[in-house]
Amino acid sequence: MKKLHTAINDNIWSQVGIKIGLDAAGQICAPLVGCQTLAAAGITIEGTLAEFSGHGGAVLDRTNISSTLDLLGLVDLGVLLDTIAVSLLAPILDNVVGPVLDLVTDDVLGNVQTILQDELLAPLLTPLLDALQPLLSKIAQITINEQPTELTPIAGVGDLGAGSFTARALSVTLLPLIPSSLLKLEFASATVLAEEPVATLTATPAAVAEGETVTLAGTFFAPNEAVTFTVDGDAWTPATAVTTDANGAFSGVAWTVPAGYSAGDTVSFTATDVSGSLSTATVTIVAPALSATDAPQGGTVNVTGSGFVPGEVVTITLPGGGTEVVNASDDGTISYAWPVPETQAIGNVTFTALGESGRTASADATISRPAASLVASPNPVAPGDTVTLTGGNFAPNETVTLTLPVVCAITGGTPVVADSAGAFTVTCAVNAGVADGTSLNFSATGNGSGRSATAATEVDSTPDAGVNANASASAAASAQANGNNEIAAQAAAQAAAMADQTSTATAVATANANAAAEAAARTNVSATASATASANATSAAVDALEHTYASMPPLCGH
Repeated sequence: MKKLHTAINDNIWSQVGIKIGLDAAGQICAPLVGCQTLAAAGITIEGTLAEFSGHGGAVLDRTNISSTLDLLGLVDLGVLLDTIAVSLLAPILDNVVGPVLDLVTDDVLGNVQTILQDELLAPLLTPLLDALQPLLSKIAQITINEQPTELTPIAGVGDLGAGSFTARALSVTLLPLIPSSLLKLEFASATVLAEEPVATLTATPAAVAEGETVTLAGTFFAPNEAVTFTVDGDAWTPATAVTTDANGAFSGVAWTVPAGYSAGDTVSFTATDVSGSLSTATVTIVAPALSATDAPQGGTVNVTGSGFVPGEVVTITLPGGGTEVVNASDDGTISYAWPVPETQAIGNVTFTALGESGRTASADATISRPAASLVASPNPVAPGDTVTLTGGNFAPNETVTLTLPVVCAITGGTPVVADSAGAFTVTCAVNAGVADGTSLNFSATGNGSGRSATAATEVDSTPDAGVNANASASAAASAQANGNNEIAAQAAAQAAAMADQTSTATAVATANANAAAEAAARTNVSATASATASANATSAAVDALEHTYASMPPLCGH
């Protein structure tokens, strides 16, 4: 603002001039020639405001005075002007220039800075125009809210060149009549560069399945023109003719995906108006798919899918008619883990996934039986001894059908029901008259799961001494597993004692048998049972010792 004020001030003093014209006439008298009448003439006084006022040291002297007065060569005009300058200029300065200077200095220069700072709108010019309107129009031009139009953009073009438009809050030009302006100040401008819009075709959704609809829409085509289409390069005519509106737009053009496309295929669309504007859009074909892993009873089937609409709700129908609801992820995939019931029928099962969009897919999985187990011990077994049957990996808490040979009567563990881990234990006593070499075959089948297993042991009345360890371990395990059954504990103790043919092994077997009997008694809190088991074990041990003694060869010398 200070710069603007200084520029206006300097130019007013140095470039604004005052010219005063006076008419002069009279006679000139001289010795010998007498008096002569002079022709009418003019006197002109011309100078700047600074010269008239003495502003900045400027001086108004006789060089500022000119005349067409002809003194007939009798008097030096310069001498005459020097003589009249003082008397002539004094009243002019007092009566003519003084009021003008007051007007300029008081009403113009004195108020310019205040006006520019305090009043930037229309009232800015009023005091100046009233005071010195012809002068002001030559000094400064002020434009407020300078706006471009389509026909007359600012300076013919925006600040960013052709195609741009600039709006300016304020501009001030000093000495605008000079071709190359002294100074132009521009404040708070904004420029927009406009580009010609390009015809655009859109196709939604971006991924579609067979039987679904693609919607086409266009913008910035030629206004009010017919539009033609192609699909994968072949001409295609919509059900209703398409014409752009006044803005060159159209919408709602529907195309249904026919059969024959595969997942991953791309479909290309083009739209062309009469003027030749053309645009292309594409969509991708998707096909919903589902897969399911095989699993055994009690295992897990993992169901996964793809090709669904991102975020849509998908209902999975499970084997047996149940359902599970999942949400498709952002890439259209789904997943679900189905826990297979322990009693699920073996064979193929089917899963079906149906999305809200109508997309659907199915998959099969094979359910198998896990391998159940059945162990018969000891093997071999002596006639009259007890066989312990141990089953595992059956369905938790299911009833098991156990098949035994007729020569082995069940002595404990019935009814046969698997525990929470799918295990069970049953004992049976082998008839004393069973011949050596007889194979005893056992089988077990889960009534709910259908899982089955088999086991076998062989009858042998004279097993090897090395079998004693197995017999002892089996007897102890049987007693501990069936601690609630005194009869099983007794049989196990007897089997452990009778299985060995040496006094050393028999002593170990007797200790194991006693421990087994005591365990059975503790579990059942029955002193009678414990005493009976212990007596049986002791008797068995004595029988074994006697048998061993009887079979020993005679000693030398006896």
